[in-house]
Amino acid sequence: MEKKAIWKKWWLWLLIVLGIGGVGDLLGLGGTSPSTTGKQASAQNSASQAKTQESSTGSRQVTSAEKYGAVKLGMTKSAIEKITGAPKDKTEASWIYEDGTILNFRDNKLTGGTLDSLKDAIAASISREKASASDAKNKQLGFAQSFGQKTTKHLAKMSSVYHGEQIGEDMYYTWHTGDENIGMLVRIDSPDRMTAVYQYAANAENHLGKRLFSGRTLFDE
Repeated sequence: MEKKAIWKKWWLWLLIVLGIGGVGDLLGLGGTSPSTTGKQASAQNSASQAKTQESSTGSRQVTSAEKYGAVKLGMTKSAIEKITGAPKDKTEASWIYEDGTILNFRDNKLTGGTLDSLKDAIAASISREKASASDAKNKQLGFAQSFGQKTTKHLAKMSSVYHGEQIGEDMYYTWHTGDENIGMLVRIDSPDRMTAVYQYAANAENHLGKRLFSGRTLFDE
C-alpha cells in the first residue's frame, strides 16, 4: 500500500495551526496591544491629575479680593451678606469677619471699612465733592462779580430783574439768580461810590451773608 506524503497528513496541519496560535499569543496578537495599554495608562494618569487639581483648588484659601471684590459703598447689609457670608460679629454700626475685615454701616447702608477698595472709593468721593464745591463757589463768585460790575443805568433799565430800593444813604439791589445753589444776591452802592455784593442770608443781620465782591460803582454803560 502506497504511503501518503507527510504534508498530506491532517494531524500535521492541526499541529501547525495550533503552533501559530500559540506564537500569536506570545507576541500579543490575541490580547490587548501595547498601544491600547499605553492609552489606558495615559487616561488613568489624566484622571488622577484632575482629581489632584480639584482637591488642591478646593483647599486653596480664598483671597480678600475674591471675597470682597463685589462689595461697594452704599450696599445694604443683606446684599453684602450674600456676597461675603455672615460675619463673625455684628452690631448695628459694624461687622467684623474672621480675617479681621471690618465693614461700617449707617442706616443699613455700607459707609466704609478697612478694605482698601472702600478707602479708595471714599477718597475719590471726597475729591469729587471738593471739586463740586469749588465749582459751585467759583460760579457764585462769578455771578456776584457780574452783578457788582453792572452799571446803575443797566440796573435801572432791568428793574424787573434787579429790584432797587434806597435805604438811608445806600442803594440796595436784590437779584434772584434762579440758581438754587447761589440763591439771592444783595448789592449795596454806598455814597462814596463803592459797590459790594453779598450772599443773602435770611437769619443774618440786615440779611447780609458773606461778601462776595467789592469794587468801584459803575454808573454809565
